[in-house]
Amino acid sequence: MSSEISKTDLSNLESNTDSMSEAQKEAQLIGFAVEPKLDCPHFEQLNVITLTEVFNDMTLETLNKPCKTCNHIGENWICLHCTDIFCSRYINKDMAKHVESNQEHCLVFSFSDGSFWCYKCDNYISNKTIKDLQKTFSKVKHGGQESNEEEEEKEDDIHAIAAQLLQMHLNKKGQDGIQEEFTYQNLIDGLRDISPDQEKNQDDKYNNRQFNRIVFLTGAGISVSAGIPDFRTPGSGLYSQLQKYKLPYPEAIFEINYFKHHPQPFYTLCKEFSSCGSHFTSSHFFIAETNRRNRLLINFSQNIDGLELEAGLPESKLVQAHGHFRTAKCVNCKKVADIELFNEAVKNDKICYCKECEEGIVKPDIVFFGESLPQSFFQQIDSLNKADLVFVMGTSLKVFPFAALVDLFKEDVPIVLINRENPGIKRRRFLFLEGEIDDNVEKIMKDISWDFPEIKRTYPEGTVLEKKQNL
Repeated sequence: MSSEISKTDLSNLESNTDSMSEAQKEAQLIGFAVEPKLDCPHFEQLNVITLTEVFNDMTLETLNKPCKTCNHIGENWICLHCTDIFCSRYINKDMAKHVESNQEHCLVFSFSDGSFWCYKCDNYISNKTIKDLQKTFSKVKHGGQESNEEEEEKEDDIHAIAAQLLQMHLNKKGQDGIQEEFTYQNLIDGLRDISPDQEKNQDDKYNNRQFNRIVFLTGAGISVSAGIPDFRTPGSGLYSQLQKYKLPYPEAIFEINYFKHHPQPFYTLCKEFSSCGSHFTSSHFFIAETNRRNRLLINFSQNIDGLELEAGLPESKLVQAHGHFRTAKCVNCKKVADIELFNEAVKNDKICYCKECEEGIVKPDIVFFGESLPQSFFQQIDSLNKADLVFVMGTSLKVFPFAALVDLFKEDVPIVLINRENPGIKRRRFLFLEGEIDDNVEKIMKDISWDFPEIKRTYPEGTVLEKKQNL
């Protein structure tokens, strides 16, 4: 994006789908998250000492100051260049108007959720200094309570890992790896069960050994045949239900600030999600069966549906990078909420409010745009170094930091991509199985003599696949 912001750009940013970053627009189905940009060049131009003083001088009175233009209280941002306070795009868009008339004032901070946004980068931003400023803000907003030192160290560690992932991903992007042949037969030979005697006689070559530390990186594509609705597909039942809410753009349903003012669309999605009768697919079964045979290392998933668990995979073997529906918290005070009360509210078309603060809305632990990924994602990254085989299934690998995971495996570890198209993986040992994921997975299980149940495929109402199925 250009360093200059035109009036047209600002108009688009505030009113339609162009307001989303490219990564956000590429997000697929539901539950996809976007991590903050870690290398914003505009933040580096700020006077950190002055900025630190601004945050040190913050009080609850500061956080409750009205918008300078419309006097609205409750959803305001502070300009980090002039410290003027204006309302968000969900109120009267006064901050956007301020940036439009003062184009060098591109960095803003939310009093609502503590996020930093750069209009020129068109993204949430983060770095070590920002993390420190957010801690200062948190102490002010939550009554001056000191953060636990151990928790702060964990946050710093996570930030460092995320920064390393980004740098590694950028360094490797576009590099052409030296391709070494890894065939479908190599895959089948390595997946077949062998006797203990055969295992002892294996040599060190990957072409003649059994894979016993298998990693799966999975995305929305493995749940397409499970009947999970896609709210972006025109003609689908869920799409038509959400149309009445007139979302500014589809992904607004997963923006935390929009949710705080308009929770009903997300609650409607949750109701449809819980009542769609989804079931695990052959792909989920394959992952769980790999674990039952003690050959699974870990499954990193971008999905929030948890169908891997339904197929028999234990929680200890699953990292849901974008969250799940098993637990919930208040978006205001962050207290853990009763998930059953949330489910009951969703079922009855009501909004679930926090029992502790009585003001905040309860949200399941799904990662929204701009929120950090769960700690489990970063805690399990080291395990990837132990993998001897990787399956990438149903993901376009366009959302960071999930996209960077393929850069963490050793160069001689084969990667098998099962997808409709190759998102650009370049490896020494690489096998691309193009086509329907379930078809490929079932063929693999058949070829390695693994028994698997006949699982009916149910495609979401109104989709092309559903129409083909009914022909």
